[in-house]
Amino acid sequence: MALKGDLASVDLAQVFQMLVLNQKTGILSIFSHNAWRALYFDSRGVTLHFNPYTFPDKVLEHLVRTGRIAEDLVPKAKDYAYTHECPFPMALEKVGGLSQAEYLQVFSQKMEEEIYDLFFWKEARFEFFEGSTELPGKEGVIDESFFFNPDSLIMEAARRMDEWSVIQTRISGEDEILTPAVDLSQVNLMDLDDMTLSVFDLVDGKRTVKRIVEITGFSPFHVFKTLATLIDQGLVQILGPEEMVENANECIAEGRVQDGINLLERAASMGVGGAEIHLSTAQAYESIQELERASAHYKFYAEDMIALGKQGEALKTLKKLVALIPTDLEAREKLVFLSLSSGEEGKKLDLDPIAEGRTLIEIYVEMEEFERARSVVENLLEVSPGDLELIKALVTIHSKAGDTRRVLELYEVLAEELIRRKDLMGAIKYLQKILLIDKDRKDVSERVRQLYQQEERARSRKRGITALIAVVLLLGALGALYTWYEMNARAAYADIDPAPYLERKDFAGAAGLYENFLNKYPLSLMRSTVKQDLEHIHEKEEAWKRQEAARKAAREAALARKRAAYKKLFKRYEELGRDRRDLVGALAALEESARLVKEAGQPEDFAWAESVGLNSGLRDLRAYLKGAEEAKKKMDAFLRKGEYHLAWLQGRAILEKYSFSPLAQSLEIPVRVVSRPSGAEVWAGG
Repeated sequence: MALKGDLASVDLAQVFQMLVLNQKTGILSIFSHNAWRALYFDSRGVTLHFNPYTFPDKVLEHLVRTGRIAEDLVPKAKDYAYTHECPFPMALEKVGGLSQAEYLQVFSQKMEEEIYDLFFWKEARFEFFEGSTELPGKEGVIDESFFFNPDSLIMEAARRMDEWSVIQTRISGEDEILTPAVDLSQVNLMDLDDMTLSVFDLVDGKRTVKRIVEITGFSPFHVFKTLATLIDQGLVQILGPEEMVENANECIAEGRVQDGINLLERAASMGVGGAEIHLSTAQAYESIQELERASAHYKFYAEDMIALGKQGEALKTLKKLVALIPTDLEAREKLVFLSLSSGEEGKKLDLDPIAEGRTLIEIYVEMEEFERARSVVENLLEVSPGDLELIKALVTIHSKAGDTRRVLELYEVLAEELIRRKDLMGAIKYLQKILLIDKDRKDVSERVRQLYQQEERARSRKRGITALIAVVLLLGALGALYTWYEMNARAAYADIDPAPYLERKDFAGAAGLYENFLNKYPLSLMRSTVKQDLEHIHEKEEAWKRQEAARKAAREAALARKRAAYKKLFKRYEELGRDRRDLVGALAALEESARLVKEAGQPEDFAWAESVGLNSGLRDLRAYLKGAEEAKKKMDAFLRKGEYHLAWLQGRAILEKYSFSPLAQSLEIPVRVVSRPSGAEVWAGG
């Protein structure tokens, strides 16, 4: 049966009825953009297809939040279930929690609430998988103990939805904040049931309805219904907008930052607090590292500051935001545009809109956001119209966008700007690019010819003047040049200090000092002295290499001894471990072998250890002996408690599982003697 659709157009109750009437068996998958849930239908009714790990945890969390069990009982029950290999409900009862019947009742109730919650999903889709008991890629199980009557579910869901329409007239949504309407001393708490009392206790003018749902662990429907009833009874009321900001500040001061944020956002949505409310909200989000949400409120605050004419404060806020989140391109763009229009305010904050704008342009071009890049460039050009780099960036943008006509116009602008700067060859380069695109531009060809002629005349003048100056200077300089050259060479030789290189045995570096001198001053009279110094360095290098070879041989010999030792120790471990007569001695030999392998520290040593399984053997042997010790501790604990039968069982388990451990060989276990008739005396040792 191909059944799929949208809950916005098909009511879930109708889907239930179709499946039940047609006696279908399979899984109904219901999913939205951020949630997924599944139900299983067969002839027995409908049940929840649930995650076997997360759903029981939700049940336990509910029991803890509602005070049905103590929080420290949960890990105890899990340990008991694991140790005794029994079902968790039985373990919970054994450690002093709920009875199995009570736990399963709560489990069933939570499962039923999960199903009822689905009837309120509207922005979701569904699909029925006939004959399936599991879904690919989705972890879930079906508990045969929990099946519900579909008709009962539909009727209860319909009743709740009718109530929900009334509840919404009292409480508009989960972001509402309620506050006590009367003094607590005036309330007769005995008239309130446990759920109402739990909910009422959390109404403090600071928590949202959503937060109360999270803390109590009750279903959203029951929390909303309880709060609506309390409103009708005059015990609580919706918090007034004028109190929200003050309560938010108190929450943040108390460390309840998320509650404070909820209050601030609710106040902002109601138009309370002005621009400062966004600043406070942003700072609160920043304090808990919710940077994306902080960014949104910093932007709101900056926009409000701009509207109030406080450009400097807006710039300061945007600058901080960009430093906080460098990847927030919207904030960077706002900062650039505002800096361009703010004049002196931007300079006070040491902002360079041109440099920041260029960086932003590069990012937009790389992202192929050409329109945004063009907008930034054009705004920057209004401030700096002759900036060649900005014009080039605009060329790149229009080239990638395929706007050839605009590219040609920009090439002409670049050429004119370069001519104005006396860079004729640069201008010619851009005019030639125009001709490559449009060969019919005779005016451009003529302009190129004229520029070449101007450039050639300018070069001829420069060459003549340069040659004349060169002859005059050459005749005057040759006499003093060599003297100056030799003085520099001798000063450079005096500055050569090979000692630091020789101390760290960097003979190539030391020799390089002298070789650099020879390359730099090939005509110096100091060449012979420098070559002698080089020979001394090479002699020292050869002597050092001989010493290093001797030291290396000594290291290799020591390494060989260690390798022989750790292999011998490993063989000793194998001999002791083979017949298991001395596991402690085997462990000592294996640990010493591992220590020597680590000391040797070469890849081949670690490869040997891996090949013989040294590390795994060490880990397993330690675990075996450790396991025996832990089992003995459990047995001793039973003995201390007087639980001799459990101690006897634990002792037998030690003898069976850890029979080769030294502890097992000397283990004493309790023995119960039953005589018939009773009253016999037991003698030990004869």
